[in-house]
Formats: sequence, structure tokens, C-alpha cells
Amino acid sequence: MRRLVLVLVFILVLEYLVLPQLVDASASLEVLGRASPVMVGAAVVLELLAWLVYSGLTLLLLPPDDRPGYFTVLRIDLCDFGANHVLPGGGTTAAAIRYRLLTLAGTWPENALSAATVEIIGSNLVLGGIFAVGLLLALPVLEANVYYLLAAAVVFVILICAVTAVVALRRHLDAAVRFARGSARLVRFIHEDSAEDFVRRMGRQMEVFRTDRRSLVLAVLLAALNWLFDAAALWIFVAAFGHSLGAGELLVAFGLASLLMMLPLTPGGLGIVEGLLIPTLVGFGVPHATAVLGVIGWRLVQFWLPIPLGSAAYVSLRLGVLRRHNLPKGLVRSAADEPPRR
Repeated sequence: MRRLVLVLVFILVLEYLVLPQLVDASASLEVLGRASPVMVGAAVVLELLAWLVYSGLTLLLLPPDDRPGYFTVLRIDLCDFGANHVLPGGGTTAAAIRYRLLTLAGTWPENALSAATVEIIGSNLVLGGIFAVGLLLALPVLEANVYYLLAAAVVFVILICAVTAVVALRRHLDAAVRFARGSARLVRFIHEDSAEDFVRRMGRQMEVFRTDRRSLVLAVLLAALNWLFDAAALWIFVAAFGHSLGAGELLVAFGLASLLMMLPLTPGGLGIVEGLLIPTLVGFGVPHATAVLGVIGWRLVQFWLPIPLGSAAYVSLRLGVLRRHNLPKGLVRSAADEPPRR
């Protein structure tokens, strides 16, 4: 039944969101001839830089004495991106695969979990901040649109709640542990000790950032560059077909599309992103033909390219650094083997 519902949702999205936007794309193909190969190549380079920066963030959040090499982390992240774009469950399923590959590459399971959690939460908060900045920059254009103003209010509330949660976790760790144990007791399928251990590890990560401001600034910078390189690629693809977006308009459209990618309805937001990003760009004055071709070009690189690259990266990992881990027991480690905590 769950699979049937997912298929039906995908068909509805395709029918009512995607096809209406693409119905006249064939009549707009003459615009394709005006695209500059240099600009398209620059957009591809920006997407590659976004992936390289993201792997740098992954490496930064792992403990120095418990991290694989950068090239290994890059290939694991490419597997994550590829899986996110083809498997049901999207980011959740891909995160499980990424966790598995990190542990097989030698990272302790606890460190892999805490680093991935901090990375996902922190990166999404930075995305929310970028979206909020875009809303502020585009406020003169959006002031008459109640929906964008409502979106701005929601984003600001989420950011305030997130900052409050981080401060509470750092200053009131024991209270956060009690809350986590109580929540685990209610949901039943999470062990209370596991919930406590997770919260304490998150608290230690926050303490590391508090004492090492350089790492905190670098992490925020890498997360921001990851999103901004991706946004710049979208800007170039739209500009390649004849329209230049303003900074605020770009960040609002890109932020909205990236937030929609997190919805676990279709892999990587397939159909949903295209179906809502195109009318958003049109609403900012982009000609419909340009918006269609710009979004299609961007998604060809941003969505489809990681699939073959992720497949090649997985084969490379299995034939290389992960070759010795052929059995699930390769992941099993005893508590006595864990290095002493500092």
C-alpha cells in the first residue's frame, strides 16, 4: 500500500505540476541555440565545486583521528547524492547508505552518526538563512505577495527555534538528556540509553564548536558555499537562455526549490522541484521558455549527473578501500576497541 501511494503521488505530481510547465517546451527549443557552451560549462564546474565543498564539510565534522581520506569521503558523498536521487525515501535512505559506507571505511559508528546529524542540521539551517536573506533582498518585489511573506515568517521562526535548541543543548545538557530519554520511552522503538548517548555526543560537538570558533566559522562557510555554488549554477543556466536574475530573486527561487527537495515524496524532489521552480521564476519576470530550459538544464546537472557518478564512485569504493569489508561483520566493533575519549 505504501508503494502504491508513492506511485500515485508521483503520477499526480507529474500530471498536475510538471506536464503543464513542460507542455510548450518543444515550441521553445529555438531558445536552446542561444545558450553559450562556455556558460553551460561554467555551471557544470560550479556544481562540481558544490560537491567538493560538501565533502570538505563532511571531513571537517569527523574527528581528526577517525576520518577517511578526502577522496574516500568525496566518493561516499557522491554515493549519497546518487542514492538520494533514485531510491524511495530520498534523503533518509541515502543517509543510511552513507552511514554504512563511512563505517566500512573505518569511521566509528557513533562518530559517523553524530557528524552526519550535525552536517545535515547545520547545512539545512544555513540554507534557511540563505532563503531568509533572499526574501529580505527581494522584499520590494515580494511585499505584495502574502505567500512569500508567510514563508519568510515561517523561516525566521524555524531559525529562532533552532538557535534556541542549540543554546539549550549547550547550557542545559542534563535537561536535554532527560527530555531525550522521556521521548524515547514514549516512542518505544528507540532505546533510552541510545537516545542519551546521542544527545551527549551532540552536546560534545557543540562544545567543540564553542571552544574552536575557527572550526565553527569554517563549517558555516563550507555549508554556505555548497548552497551558493549550486544557486550560482542555476543563475548561469537561466542567464545562458537570455535572462539575468537578481540576487534576491535567485536566492528565493533556489531556497524554495532546495527546501522542497527535502520532502520524501519523490527521490530528490523529482517533479516537485521542476513543477514549482518554473512558475516561481516566471513570477519573477523570467520568460516561460527561458525558465523551462534553464530549470531543465540545471536539473540535468544537479539531479541526474550524480546518479552515474555515484554508481562509479560506489564501484570504485568496493574495488578499493572497501574491498576488505565483504561481510556485514566487518562493521561490528566491541566497546573495548573504541579509542579513549578525551
